Amino acid sequence: MIPEGARFLFPGDTADSLFVLLSGEVVCGQRLYFKGDFWGLENLTRPDIHREAYAANRECVLMRLRSEAFRRLLKDSPGFYRGFKPEENPEHLQIKGVPRNFWKDLRALTSRQEKKGALIHFKGRSSRKAFSFSLIFPLLLILSGLVLAARNPLFALIALGGVFISFCQIFLRNLTLYKVSDKAVVKRYFDFRRFRQDQQVIPVDQIQTVVITTRGLLSKIFRVGNLEVQTAGKGLVFEGVDNPGKLQKMLMDLKARGVYEEKGREKEGLRELISERFTPGSSDKYLYRGDRSIAEETTIREKRVFRKSPWILLGQVFFPALICGGITGFLFFSPQGAQMIWRSVGSVLLVLGGFRIFWLALDWWNDVYMIKFPYIWDIERKPFGKEDIRKQTELGLVLNVTSVQKGLLPLLLNFGNVEIETAGRGEPLIFFSVKKPYDVQDELLFYREYNLRQQEKKRRNQGKEDFMEMSEILLQTRERDQLVRLRQGIETRSH
Repeated sequence: MIPEGARFLFPGDTADSLFVLLSGEVVCGQRLYFKGDFWGLENLTRPDIHREAYAANRECVLMRLRSEAFRRLLKDSPGFYRGFKPEENPEHLQIKGVPRNFWKDLRALTSRQEKKGALIHFKGRSSRKAFSFSLIFPLLLILSGLVLAARNPLFALIALGGVFISFCQIFLRNLTLYKVSDKAVVKRYFDFRRFRQDQQVIPVDQIQTVVITTRGLLSKIFRVGNLEVQTAGKGLVFEGVDNPGKLQKMLMDLKARGVYEEKGREKEGLRELISERFTPGSSDKYLYRGDRSIAEETTIREKRVFRKSPWILLGQVFFPALICGGITGFLFFSPQGAQMIWRSVGSVLLVLGGFRIFWLALDWWNDVYMIKFPYIWDIERKPFGKEDIRKQTELGLVLNVTSVQKGLLPLLLNFGNVEIETAGRGEPLIFFSVKKPYDVQDELLFYREYNLRQQEKKRRNQGKEDFMEMSEILLQTRERDQLVRLRQGIETRSH
């Protein structure tokens, strides 16, 4: 319950919630809200900041639904959003559901949400206009080959070459993906020369500069260019995208939104703390109680272990196992009259082969890649204590994460390397040949974000403790000054 006259939302606060007035009256500028009214519906899909203050004109009760909780509800219940569909009567008056503009945003929000809750703002490939121009040369080869083939059938090879080139271009374009979410910037592409598929991921908070490069008159006319995202480490480039200026503004807005949302959280927490310390029973106590973020409330395993793909172990033990199988067959099917020395040599080789297989299996098991808050570990242990190498870096220092699948077998069997670039480290930390590298990449970024949330929460708690200590000192000083003034007044009267 918010008392009469109390202000509970201020200019600059994060606007990411729907408010429903259950009782009472609220004023904002020249607008009045009464029982049953609501505001902030558009902020569920498009967070912003408040431009005006909200105050209780009469004692009121509010219900608040945050955008993160709303998005989690949509993710957990896929068909839930259909209950908001607007319906009209024969007179074309809306009788049910939400406004149509919000319904469009809601459908887009539902379709653009990822498994981890991130919201996709852009997903596409290189420009169709630029790609169409790149197909002109192979099309000319096809046409000229077909025309010349009427005179000499050998010229049909030119047409086949054009078909092959156009197929390769279409294939490579379909393997390229550019994606921007409110959490990260992603580029997936296939390097035909090295025959490898890479996926680079840069967290939005690590973006420093976004550069647009446009070459040639046609690129300017059709508004096609390259978008380079620069960080403190290795960046990435979206090559030949439509309207790169719009993407540049989107990225900078997402980065700025993260900054003002964090500032808004700090302001809300400080306001709540001051209210509890100096004005108990104020509106902030009721409106902002509890953790703000769903990510802070989520409990996850503090330890996550990854190992190399079992296909790596199978490839390592294949030949030793094949040799051991051959020796076993020789010992089992060899005639009774075979010389004892050959049977002895075969037995020794079988024992050595078995030991080699055991060594390789133990070495595979002992190589561990691990996330254990707040660190990332790369632990390489040789069997029987021969060697132990441990590499460690902090989750908060991660600049970008790249997954690499080099060769046909890694692509077919879905394993590859995951390279983690961090601040202040010369070479990246590499998880070698892990299975499902894209999933490992997502896990690393999810744990990084969770770690940043926890650090932010600790900073806020530490700030609260420091403020409480300062306020206690302030109150003690005020009481001491009052006692001194009171004593001086008594002494003055006595004289």
